[in-house]
Amino acid sequence: MPKLHLEWGANAPTENFDTTIIVDCLCFSTTATIAVSKGIEIIPVSNRSIAQQLALKTGLKLAGKRSQGGLSLSPKSFALCQELQPVILASPNGAKLSTITREGRVLLGCYRNAPSFAKLNLGPLERVLIIAAGEQWSDGSFRPAFEDYFTAGAIIKAIGGQLSPEARGALAIYNAACSAAPELMLASISGQELSKNGYQNDVIMAAKYGANTTIPQLFLKGATEHPPSDLSSNQQFSGTMYYAKIAPASQLTS
Repeated sequence: MPKLHLEWGANAPTENFDTTIIVDCLCFSTTATIAVSKGIEIIPVSNRSIAQQLALKTGLKLAGKRSQGGLSLSPKSFALCQELQPVILASPNGAKLSTITREGRVLLGCYRNAPSFAKLNLGPLERVLIIAAGEQWSDGSFRPAFEDYFTAGAIIKAIGGQLSPEARGALAIYNAACSAAPELMLASISGQELSKNGYQNDVIMAAKYGANTTIPQLFLKGATEHPPSDLSSNQQFSGTMYYAKIAPASQLTS
């Protein structure tokens, strides 16, 4: 059976895992999953400064801030989008994690696609790392996020296997709280922040268990294989490393 382990944030291991699943429930993973399920490629970058430079360099569409309207980190903005052109999406959490070169394949997980991980093709001894992205305090320091830990637990339950103590802890949280997922996400610090700023519907969308079946996979743009290990040092803009793309079901699920 596969071996599952959970870690937090940008300092999580990048090697010795066959599959890494990045979980940023509110909102990067959710927004990217909705976008990719519609056929929209997402190019992740870690901050808006890099995103703006990359947009100028490539001419690609740049997602803005929620307050500006149009495409943004808001899941609703992509749910309503009719255009299928690639979009640069900045986020200091999930998108930042998506620009870090990792050994093995890299997938995005959220509460909306968590049940689909039950059909993920995994080898009997495959090593799987689930990264709970977490958030940031106002001073920029790392803040663990309930919604990411909870969602990681939902994905761990769907996959099953041999669990590390950290993975077992996330699973226990999920099992204890899954019946009240929407209420708890809204009541979490992240949920309260979004609701206070008028984006309560983003939290409600993120809490819809099983609403999407797509599992986005991160690829080197224009390539079909995993990126070389020295990719980071060879790219001027880290955001050009990967884009989220729907992999054929035969490659991801059974």
